[in-house]
Amino acid sequence: MGVPKKRISRSRRGMRRSHTALSFHGIGKCSNCGVPVRPHYLCLSCGYYKNRQILA
Repeated sequence: MGVPKKRISRSRRGMRRSHTALSFHGIGKCSNCGVPVRPHYLCLSCGYYKNRQILA
């Protein structure tokens, strides 16, 4: 296994790991009440999912 000749500075290490950052996922709107909801999740304010009422 090769041994590095110099220590890599923190900024270069951060540049090398720039693709590992968390990404922001889109937030949709509820089709019934318009409240922002996560995709593929039940709307907690009105209880609808895909134009059907799940919770009373």
